[in-house]
Amino acid sequence: MNRMKEFAGIEDVGFASTFVGASDVYSSNYFNYNGEQFGSEIINVSWNFLHVMGIPVISGRDFTRSDAQQSDSTYTCIFTRRVLDQVPSMEPGHSLDKSWMGTGSIAGFIDNIKISSLRSDNRPLLFMVKSHNVLPVSYIRLKAGTNVEEAVAHIHKVIAGIDPTYPFEIEFYDTLFNHLYHKEQHLKKMITLFSLLAIILSIIGVFGLVVFETQYRRKEIGVRKVFGATVGEILNMFNRVYLKIVAICFVLAVPFAYYGVHKWLENFSDKTPVYWWVFALAFVIVAAITMLTVTFQNWKAANGNPVNSVKSE
Repeated sequence: MNRMKEFAGIEDVGFASTFVGASDVYSSNYFNYNGEQFGSEIINVSWNFLHVMGIPVISGRDFTRSDAQQSDSTYTCIFTRRVLDQVPSMEPGHSLDKSWMGTGSIAGFIDNIKISSLRSDNRPLLFMVKSHNVLPVSYIRLKAGTNVEEAVAHIHKVIAGIDPTYPFEIEFYDTLFNHLYHKEQHLKKMITLFSLLAIILSIIGVFGLVVFETQYRRKEIGVRKVFGATVGEILNMFNRVYLKIVAICFVLAVPFAYYGVHKWLENFSDKTPVYWWVFALAFVIVAAITMLTVTFQNWKAANGNPVNSVKSE
């Protein structure tokens, strides 16, 4: 830690037993407080971990260096407030009932944070400080505006100075989150690709259908213009027909789309609601694309000389 912090851009260095915020699930255990049993996820950390990660303690106290120097049969812990939903009587300064892990002293509480992915339930979380814990993951907090390349070079230099053969990897948190939600990002790209493909095919289909119908109804367009129909009225006539088709298709498609999105959201513990305006917006966009396509193709026919249209028929 001291060697790392010799670089001015490194603000602080902490340690933990695993990558926080990089997995669907974490190890958990059952604890007892005044005879009440509850389950909680567990992360073993260094005494300064919460400070490094910028997690404030809202009740009680933060870890201290002395917490990491206690006997092997005791440990100090800080819970998220979610544990109070299961054990409302829990208070800082009290102890957990003795178990195979030893006796735990409750230092305080932090606000509810979620370290697992949004696919898993948001369970209580316990940060534990104990002597002789193995903490293989180092967390390095950089100051704002720090030259990242120089900081990484310094980290490599420090590790090589301690043990040149030690294998290690430097990752940034945006990379961890990308890995955590890689499946969703891939699904997003696939949906976007196939949506664009479906829109292009739909436009081609509508365009072909409009071309055919325009040629088939050319005489009708000419007669309507002879009897005083305006270009706007003729375009309106065609657009109304296709707007009805889009509306019917929309009504048939919405239940399937809603069901598919609803089933996909069941994979997540924390989920966004399916808002009605999303479907309304989709209808407006599809209708606008259809009407633009129809208008573009019929514009020439509606502006043509009606005498030529009648003669050609």
